[in-house]
Amino acid sequence: MKRRFGDGPVSRLLSAVFDLVVINVLCIVCCLPVFTAGASLSSGFLAAREVLIDGGTGAMRVFFRGFRENFRQTALLTLGSLVVLAALFCDFLLLRLYFEGALYTVLLIVLALITFFFIAILSYALPLITRYSNTLREHLHNALILCILYLPRTILMVFLNVLPVLMFLLLPYAFVYTLVFWLMLGVGVIQLIDAVLMRDVFDRLEGGRIRSK
Repeated sequence: MKRRFGDGPVSRLLSAVFDLVVINVLCIVCCLPVFTAGASLSSGFLAAREVLIDGGTGAMRVFFRGFRENFRQTALLTLGSLVVLAALFCDFLLLRLYFEGALYTVLLIVLALITFFFIAILSYALPLITRYSNTLREHLHNALILCILYLPRTILMVFLNVLPVLMFLLLPYAFVYTLVFWLMLGVGVIQLIDAVLMRDVFDRLEGGRIRSK
């Protein structure tokens, strides 16, 4: 199918950038109600995979198809994740209030590891939901296995997925200076990198018991 900017290399680049902008804006806007964040991020991943990697067309159409098809599971996952994040934040506050010294350091490291693996499971679970027909429990079980099996890749994915939040909390001035990038392309770029990182993971899973959609 002919692309909107033509078929030359520059035209394909412009088309890819345009699709990234569409995915980025849709992800941000659809995350605003909060409980739709999981559906939004999973749909952005789906659009990045099908349009930018697999060569499909219609980023907006793919995004909303994924949003509609996966809304129930991703909404449940989002609500559960908000509860877990609130609990982890409360644990952090309790550590700051009631512990100090070596014990505080040890408990803080344990809490950081728990938080890391929680985010890692989410980083795999959302892409799995877009591709396979399983229960939410099975998706989470598979995500846990994958995040351990592909640990170096997991570390990179977690870092990328929390990068905007880390910049906002730790480097607010840098975040403000790059705000236009995040509003126009940043989230879409992260979704694209996640899709690239997950590509061979999907390839290795295709022959297993997990059923593809």
